[in-house]
Amino acid sequence: QRQNPSVFGGEGAYLQKGEWEFRTSFFRFVSDKHYIGTEPNTRLTPYTGPVNTRNQWDFNFTYGLTSRWALSLDVPFQIQSYNLHRVVQGSGTNQPVPINTGASGIGDLTARAGYWLFSTKQSKGNIFVSMGLEFPTGDSSATSFVYGRAVPVDISVQPGTGGWGIAPMVQAFRSFGRVTAYGVGT
Repeated sequence: QRQNPSVFGGEGAYLQKGEWEFRTSFFRFVSDKHYIGTEPNTRLTPYTGPVNTRNQWDFNFTYGLTSRWALSLDVPFQIQSYNLHRVVQGSGTNQPVPINTGASGIGDLTARAGYWLFSTKQSKGNIFVSMGLEFPTGDSSATSFVYGRAVPVDISVQPGTGGWGIAPMVQAFRSFGRVTAYGVGT
């Protein structure tokens, strides 16, 4: 999931040669409802099943090569947790105890080059296409301590993927009088 700022018509929508832009965004995601297909899994509740929480700050640095070409670097920073309750084998009790694991740090960086398809001299609308390369900079083997020993954290909270990736993106805007429609796909 990515958060992207709106683009509005006019010359202010475009970086000029030599200009820098810095954007940041934050999102929080909590997953505590579990399903099998479209049906709720009643065996897993926030008390008996995992609760997955992600806090992520995205930092984006963009440099204008021309009014149509730009280079950017996306840097995510994540604090994530994976918590559940389980009965400890051999404890002599059937009471579940909380198991809290998590990981934090820089995620996988993405470097992009992008281009506005239409002239940046008009203000009614435009389409920006970019291609990025994702670098395996985030920790993909993070561990937490459970019952006194280090174990790998769940894959859903690892800051990194451990692999390289291709990251295409398209942004578009179109002005309709005093209203501007905007969309992005990554």
